[in-house]
This record gives sequence, structure tokens and C-alpha cells, in this order.
Amino acid sequence: MSPGLLATEQDIPYESHDGRCRTTFSPDHTQNDARLVLGSSPSQGNVEPQLDVEDVHRETIPSPQGSSPFAAPEGTPAPSRVPTEVWLRIFGYTASTRQRSLTYIATLSREIGAAAVEALYRFPEIFGLWVARKFALTILQSPFHARLVRGLQVIGPKKETFRYTLALRSALPLLTRLSVIVIHTLGSGRYVDQYVALDILSSGVLPSLKRIRGLPLVLDPSLLSVLSTNVPRLEELSIDDYIPISDADTDTDEGSDHEDELPESDDIIRTLPQLRAFSCPGLIVEDLTICGNITALSITAAHRTSIKQAARLFGHQLLSLRVERELGTYVGMAFPTNWIDWKGFTRLKFLEVQDTGKRCGDKEGATIKTTNLPPNLETLVWGPTWALDCALIDGHSEFWRWTNMHAFTSAVLLSSPTVKSVVRRWSNNMSYQCFLVGEWPGVYREILADHSVEDPYAWANVR
Repeated sequence: MSPGLLATEQDIPYESHDGRCRTTFSPDHTQNDARLVLGSSPSQGNVEPQLDVEDVHRETIPSPQGSSPFAAPEGTPAPSRVPTEVWLRIFGYTASTRQRSLTYIATLSREIGAAAVEALYRFPEIFGLWVARKFALTILQSPFHARLVRGLQVIGPKKETFRYTLALRSALPLLTRLSVIVIHTLGSGRYVDQYVALDILSSGVLPSLKRIRGLPLVLDPSLLSVLSTNVPRLEELSIDDYIPISDADTDTDEGSDHEDELPESDDIIRTLPQLRAFSCPGLIVEDLTICGNITALSITAAHRTSIKQAARLFGHQLLSLRVERELGTYVGMAFPTNWIDWKGFTRLKFLEVQDTGKRCGDKEGATIKTTNLPPNLETLVWGPTWALDCALIDGHSEFWRWTNMHAFTSAVLLSSPTVKSVVRRWSNNMSYQCFLVGEWPGVYREILADHSVEDPYAWANVR
């Protein structure tokens, strides 16, 4: 869903940048009075960025009342009816890249209009305050559209965050099939403040919501209580910090003794019993003493101490682990197999290691210790700092990088009896997936990684 795509009380005219045409999209042109609005209405107080028509079509935008420039010539036999399921499959791919295109598609004909609207509302982008208000109005007025929504992409403004969240919270309780919220931006921080999250999630019970992705939340006891009450089926959560109530706020009895209290981080696991996939900083992992039902774990700002604690606490049950290593300034190749003994994760099938830091020199004689890998590992993903785009300024050639990654990949695939594929992050938007070729012993094939591996939440999807 693009900025400005949602219901409104009246038809909104759209004018192309060069003034070639002006079209009003009629609500009668789509199923169940779905009203599609492109661009921004100048009459609105909050104007979103104007739609770039080059992203969609350079042709004249067709009017519902007029003929379409995409129509077949007269006398052309009518095509056979394409099943709605096929259109949904096609539009599903379109919606993941250019949702604005679907806005136009939805106005072309009655046959495909309903399928396009369904694809648009399945996982819409709520881009800014104006769109949030229009989205809320659509949901409040149309149970049909509310039932279409499976996920929300929250792209909030840096300012007027409260008005944006106020619009969203009015619609959320009506989204009875909502299963995931992805927060791309909300305010100006790298995390979601607990008070902002409370504004959204205290709207009412969200019985179908299972995953909260994107920017991590800052948890406190109030927000944790709201999550427990309003999101009873929550199974995936990412946090940046947990701020417990201080002793100054709770110690009203001078004789109270807090020495025997459980670690505060355990409150998260205890309060959210359905939690299966959990992302948090290494310091929180170090404070945990209970493991709950977590089978997928992502550790940010990870050090050896937090990994060792994770192995002690979760090693017997984790199926998936993602680690963001903070290496600082280092020498050598920083092979993840050499960094720590991973064998304590006895059930682990998926391991992703993403590095941050600066490589400042070579280290001679380093070997690749594949014996440190988990005994049941199937997929290993590694993003070394020296192989990513930002490392291309250190003077080493592309061939040098490929040679070292090739050595690591070959060693893992040939030495581990369980590893089926090694994925190496070659740049910020490109990865290669390597696997052995059965008919050629010692030879592996390298292909561009598929979507299931490129997905930043691949670790959370492992079951």
C-alpha cells in the first residue's frame, strides 16, 4: 500500500506531474466500495510525499469512465477467466515491491480489482499520519477490508508520533486476522519507546497477533503487562532493553529484603509463556535464569560471555540462533568456528553470525576449527566485516575475499557431516548459498541465496 492508498469520504482527484491528465477514482470501480486514493490531498493538514508516476506508469492514467490505454484492440477475442487465486499469487509478488502499481491495477477492471484490493490490504504500509488516518477510516467503515489485513508495516513520522499511533489504535481491535506488526520507523530513535508502544498496544485485545518485528521495543513492567493481557498469543518479540521498576519506586517497607528476588529479566519469560522467538541484547541473556519455551534466539551486542550463558540456559532446546558479534578492532579472519565452542547447542539447526567491527591486520597460521560447530547444524550463515561492501576500502582485492570465503565454506561443508548449506553475506543486499554437489565429491555449488535465507527473520522462522 502506498502513501495515500485508503478510503476517504469523497473521491480524490489525481493529477500527474506533467499535468497530462486528471482522474477521479470512483468507489464503484472496486468490490465492496473499496475507495482507492493516490497521492496526497492538498486539503489535508498533513501532506505526504507526492506519488512519483515514473514508479508506476508513464502512460495516461485510465479513468474508470473512459477507455483504458491498456485495453485490447477491438475484435480481440475475450481471454479466458483467470482464477482469483492466480491473480492473488501474481499480486502477492507485486505488493512486495511496488504496491503503488496495485493501486492502478485495482482500477482497471472488475475482474481483477477485487484480487488487487485483497493483495493491497493483506500487508499494507501505513506510511505517515495521513495514510494512518485514511486506513483507520477504511477499517472502521468496512469490516470486509478489516478481514483482509494479515499484517501491518508501520512507517511512522518522526514528529506527531502520538497522532499517528492514535489513528492506528482505533483500527487495531477490528483487525481480527492480524498476525504480525513490523515497525520500520516510529519516531526518530533506533528503538520504540515504551510509552509509544503502550499507545498502540493498549487499544484492546489482539487475539490473533503473534509477531512484533522491526525496531526493538523498550520494555518496562507496564508494557509487559499490556503485552500479556492484550497479546495473549505473542510468540515473537524483539527488545532493546528492559527497565524494571526501581527499588525507590517499590520499596515502601523499610524492612523488605530484595536479596532473594528473582532476576528482573526473568519477568519477560515468565509473563509471556507463549514466547518462542526472542531477540534481545547480550546483557539481558546474561541475566536470565529461566528458558521458557524459546526455541529461536537472536542476541544483539553479543560477546563470548552472553553466548556461553545462552548455551548453558538454552542449549538443550534452541533450534535457531542469530548472533550479532561486536568484534571491535581485530586481526585475522575472525572465523566464527574459532571464536567459541558451539557444541553446547545440541539441537541447533540454524546458526547465523553477523559481525561488526574493523579488521586491522592479518594473522598468520589461523586454522578453521570446524569441530566447534553444533552437532546437528544444517545451515550456517556468516556475514564477516571484511567481505561486506564497507570493507572494500582496506586494499584487498575481490579475489582475496572470495579465496578466503571459499576456504571457509569448503572446510565447513567437507568437515561437518550435518551441514547442508553455508550462506555467506557478500554485500549488504547480496548473499550466496553454497552446498555440496552429490555426484562430485569435494565440489560445492554456489548460487544466489533464495528469499527464505535472505529474509532477516529467517532465524525466527525455523521450527
